[in-house]
Amino acid sequence: MSVPDGGLDEQNAAGLRRIATPGRFRSRATLPRRRPEPVGTNRSSEALRSGGDPDRAPRGRLERIAGAEARRRPAHRPPDGLTGLAACARRTTGVGSSRQPEMNRRSDCPDAAGMRQASTIGTRCPLLALFLEATMASEPIRDPASDHLLTPLNAAFVIIDYQPVQVNSIASMDRQLLLDNIVGAAKAAVAYKLPIVHSTVNVKTGLNKPPVPQLRAVLGDYPTYDRTSINSWEDVEFRQAVEATGRKKLIMTALWTEACLTFPALDALKAGYEVYVVVDAVGGTSVAAHEAALRRIEQAGGKMISVAQLFCELQRDWARSETVPAFMNLFIETGGTAGIQFAYEKN
Repeated sequence: MSVPDGGLDEQNAAGLRRIATPGRFRSRATLPRRRPEPVGTNRSSEALRSGGDPDRAPRGRLERIAGAEARRRPAHRPPDGLTGLAACARRTTGVGSSRQPEMNRRSDCPDAAGMRQASTIGTRCPLLALFLEATMASEPIRDPASDHLLTPLNAAFVIIDYQPVQVNSIASMDRQLLLDNIVGAAKAAVAYKLPIVHSTVNVKTGLNKPPVPQLRAVLGDYPTYDRTSINSWEDVEFRQAVEATGRKKLIMTALWTEACLTFPALDALKAGYEVYVVVDAVGGTSVAAHEAALRRIEQAGGKMISVAQLFCELQRDWARSETVPAFMNLFIETGGTAGIQFAYEKN
């Protein structure tokens, strides 16, 4: 039986518009016109000879029509070929994309808002939470005792001579900022349970005063080793206290940089310790004296770090939830741009 030219086109086009075209495109869908076929062509007979269905147009025809429709619809492709939960995770949290939690420009720490968003995913989609747990987990946690970076289990905190005379004679940086930073560093040592060796000079002789009140409030429960030597490493009790920590990485802070920091730092390096100087929590009697002392320590093998770097290196992972509140408070109480942002997010 001969089929009028164009009859099957109209039938197939109507069917395709019902099942393959989104509702909002139906009124605008336009199908390509079929090229004329030679007179007398029986398309049903051709379909039977090819093993097809005589009530349907040849398969190639349908594919061409569907392809034309697909080209008219805006394509939605998952980013980078991701599908299912992977694409959902990227849309929801930005994992694996440029929309990951923002990094603070100053502190290089993940933005608190992004972290809070990721932490609440499990309440909205348990299956997605399982996916994130698998994809966000990095390599297995390294041994904290042998890690080449600072950890709460391989480092000790050494703080020397933050007494009124020394603090009031600092000229290498703002004194209030210096106090804020050293108090923040001391609080970090307490929060992460580092062994702390605290030394003063000439308190017992009456030539000097005890540490400034801000530090006494933080370190009041820790022993203080008073001495008469400018170089604390030459004091037997101090050196024995350092050795008793069993730690080979020493986070060192002292006033002044050019004397009470440099001398024990050089001796510790010679004795086989690693020395990490918190550069924005120490100071000297001049900028030149401070910088020259830091260069001397660095040339001997010492490493320079900042207060913010100390916080981040000890925390290392937001998944260590037991210390996250203290970690954020360290930034808030120390100040700076990161502290302002964390305080805003917390409130």
